[in-house]
Amino acid sequence: MISPCIGVCKLDEDVCVGCGRTTDEIQEWRAGNESSQQMILRDCVARLDEESLEVWLNKYKAKVKRLT
Repeated sequence: MISPCIGVCKLDEDVCVGCGRTTDEIQEWRAGNESSQQMILRDCVARLDEESLEVWLNKYKAKVKRLT
């Protein structure tokens, strides 16, 4: 699964403002299987506010298109 990182990497209280993942989720991503990655993806986008989610969706869709 393609990482939710969109290159806007800045932590605010242990959560990335770009992708919404916690530092633990960032570390777990590589070792996780597709099921655990889907859970992380679901949880991280749920943390983003409406504006951040819109930015993330646009950048993530472009990243997926570029990488597939």
